[in-house]
Amino acid sequence: GLLNKLRTNLPRIYDGWQNDPTISLLPEEITLTSKVWDEIAVTADELIEQEKIDMQRRQAALESEAGQKQRQFIFLAATSILFAVLFAFFINSLLSKKIGRLIQGTAKFAKGELGFRIDMPTRDAIGQLAASFNGMADSLSDKQRELRDSFELLQTSEKLLQMSNEQLEKRVRERTAELSAANAELQLMGNAFSHALEGILVTDENGCILKANPTTSQIVGFEMADLMGASIRIFDTGSHAEDFYLSILGDLREKGEWDGEVLCRRHNGDVVPLWLAIARMEKQKEQTSYYIASFRDISEHKKQEMLIRHQAMHDSLTGLPNRLLLKDQIHIAIAHAERRRKKLVVLFMDLDNFKTINDTQGHSAGDFVLKGVAQRLKAIFRPEDTVCRIGGDEFIAIIGDLDSEDFALTIAERILKSLAVPFPYKGEYLAVGGSIGLTVYPDDGTDSDMLIKN
Repeated sequence: GLLNKLRTNLPRIYDGWQNDPTISLLPEEITLTSKVWDEIAVTADELIEQEKIDMQRRQAALESEAGQKQRQFIFLAATSILFAVLFAFFINSLLSKKIGRLIQGTAKFAKGELGFRIDMPTRDAIGQLAASFNGMADSLSDKQRELRDSFELLQTSEKLLQMSNEQLEKRVRERTAELSAANAELQLMGNAFSHALEGILVTDENGCILKANPTTSQIVGFEMADLMGASIRIFDTGSHAEDFYLSILGDLREKGEWDGEVLCRRHNGDVVPLWLAIARMEKQKEQTSYYIASFRDISEHKKQEMLIRHQAMHDSLTGLPNRLLLKDQIHIAIAHAERRRKKLVVLFMDLDNFKTINDTQGHSAGDFVLKGVAQRLKAIFRPEDTVCRIGGDEFIAIIGDLDSEDFALTIAERILKSLAVPFPYKGEYLAVGGSIGLTVYPDDGTDSDMLIKN
């Protein structure tokens, strides 16, 4: 209640003092104030005592708290030490694991396991060392990959090289076989060239002899050493005109070949007929031409040909020209007489009594008479005149280059006198006579048919 009164009156008192500091308190107010101050003092003592008790309590509490904190500090210190020990142990264990990983990675690398990496994402020195190790591993892996690629490339190259070597060896074997076959063929061709029955020459485009076989030497009579490098003009006889050789060259340029008959001069000067075949051979790389000539001596062939021709145009019994040759000879004689403005006389003769001799004495006697007549006629006529047997007992003679027919009449008289002489045959004499008629060119005809017909 006192405090309430004090709370009630103090503001009023205070306000009064604020307005009039000289104001005096009422007695009851003074008493009240004294009591209040006494109570305040008592209360203050009580409060102080209570505060002391509280202070003691608080001090005890603080001391208790301090002990507790000391205990906590000791616990914390012990815990810290334990934690430090545990942390040290953990760090040691962690370092051991990290170092163990490094050692494990090094061991695996030593064994060649370059793909192994240390999983250590920490940024400490060991982590950096692990990162460096992994970088080194990556670099070594890249190098190993490069080496592997290089090795695979090397293996591939080696396989390709081996395949190329096998192909090359196969090609070499094939080429060797081809060369062996070509060499065998060349040897065969060489043997054929050397043993050929015909002469073979190889010349350049200027006609210089480059190669000749032994048969060439046998045909032309020149030694092989004399032929090599010589010109083909050593065989020239001078019998062929320049146009003949130009014609050969023209055929070689247009057709690449030529064949025909030529005359060849042998080393001793003899002239022999040859059948010559020439072919042109060109070498594209060298852009040059070569000529291959093969030839054979046709002397015997020409003799046989002449013999056959002679037999075809001559009477087999008497050897005199026959009817076939007669017309050619008359044509030649007419052309000659026309050119020289001379006369030509054709005598026609047949034998009298020949059929009787042939029938009574036999064909051998008749043949004997015919041969004898031919011999006597040959003796009467000039070498340039022609006497022919045209069949049976009929003969024709051609007398040319005459100024008049008087010479022919003289010849006719000599023939009749010669035929009047009998032919001795096996101890007997065979007598024949003759009848003669004549025509004169150009008086009686201007061609062979007219002269023979008249």
